[in-house]
Amino acid sequence: MNNRLHGMDFSRAVLMCLGIFYHCGLIYGANMDWRVISTENALSLTVISNAIHDFRMEAFYLISGFFYYLIYTKKRENFLTERVFRALIPMCVIGFSLNFAMNYYSYNRTFHTDWKYFATGQWLGHLWFLGNLIIYFVVSTKVCKFVLGKNEKINNNFYLLTFICICIALSGKLFAYYVFDRTVGFVHFSTLFYYYGYFLIGILCFSSKEKFYSLIRVKKIPLYLMFYIFLQWIGNYFADYKTLSKIVMHLSHFPLALTVLSLLQHIGNRDSKIIRLFSNSSYTVYLLHQPLIIVLYYFIFKDINLGVYSEYFILSLIVFSLSLAFHIYVVEKYNIIKIAFTGNTKLMRKIRSVENNRVNNNP
Repeated sequence: MNNRLHGMDFSRAVLMCLGIFYHCGLIYGANMDWRVISTENALSLTVISNAIHDFRMEAFYLISGFFYYLIYTKKRENFLTERVFRALIPMCVIGFSLNFAMNYYSYNRTFHTDWKYFATGQWLGHLWFLGNLIIYFVVSTKVCKFVLGKNEKINNNFYLLTFICICIALSGKLFAYYVFDRTVGFVHFSTLFYYYGYFLIGILCFSSKEKFYSLIRVKKIPLYLMFYIFLQWIGNYFADYKTLSKIVMHLSHFPLALTVLSLLQHIGNRDSKIIRLFSNSSYTVYLLHQPLIIVLYYFIFKDINLGVYSEYFILSLIVFSLSLAFHIYVVEKYNIIKIAFTGNTKLMRKIRSVENNRVNNNP
């Protein structure tokens, strides 16, 4: 029986692949200051990047918490080890290889060439979210144990607990703004505390799936969009009160995340080969996309003039296509690469078992 949650899987894949359009927008958007900057720019691409930024990671961490608790309920052996390695191995493989090239060609940034490069997290680049996930995985097992033992109470108080988690997220953001805002090793503190609230919401959502799915119905999208626009207006209106403005602006990300999840759940909640391929390849796409964007822009797009929109879409399309092709023809074909890009410890144990059997059968 196929119990795969296609809608949530598809949503996660889209959110990861949107990183391409977000980061390309940082190159071609107006008034941007990123790793590489185009002399051609458009305000509309700034708007697109900012809009993606307002929901993408909130929705992604919610889904991550959702799937984390799903797998926890299966009571698999080596559950925590598998979760940690799923993030740790790809983070280290890409961080200590492709990210060196990415940082080298990021001409609009200066990087340390000594121990500070590693100590201050400069090697992480776009992989900071994996560092956060590792921490969440480790500290959330007790949360899952508590939730599993009180499913009925959690379900009855779902909306109140969700509100509390949003408050935790906002408190974390204020802590990052005013108390501690650094990256140490692989821990990105400015986001660690904030997004944990959304990871916790994801745990609650799987525990109360019926209420969660009732939240992400397409017919509720207009309501969420109106709420998002209203909160954005309030945040801009009180711009002189920086703390209040920041709280309201970040609060607005929650209804926008629900908007996007409602839409993606509706579109992708079906089984098809294309959706399955897209979902399976999205992790590879995310791991590769930012180094590819930087290197391709530096060697090709920096010196051509095709028009801002043409370059934006061509670069995005090439990066996605190359990443997808690499997943299909390399990651899926070679076990060692698959382990490096997925952190699949089950595959590691399977290979080790095959090798042991071969040695035992050929003394």
